[in-house]
Amino acid sequence: MKATLEIPSDLYRQVKAKSAMQGRPVREVTMELYQKWLTSEEPSPNTLKKTGKTTWIKDWVATGKASCQNLPKGASARELLNQERRRLVSS
Repeated sequence: MKATLEIPSDLYRQVKAKSAMQGRPVREVTMELYQKWLTSEEPSPNTLKKTGKTTWIKDWVATGKASCQNLPKGASARELLNQERRRLVSS
């Protein structure tokens, strides 16, 4: 089946670039994401009411912290920007 989707240009360019770097067609990546979405266990509306929004936020923050654990050593982007601002102001 063919389907037409409107995707923001910036998002599509990013997807196209990443899929090209991996040597995969965008179509293959899209189908993989659809399959993952269909097989993922989404909480039901009743479960969300019972657990509340704070549980989702806590899980989201924990995922973010876990993904930051393996970052390379060195200054953060914020620190680099602040250093550059100080350099420009002192010039």
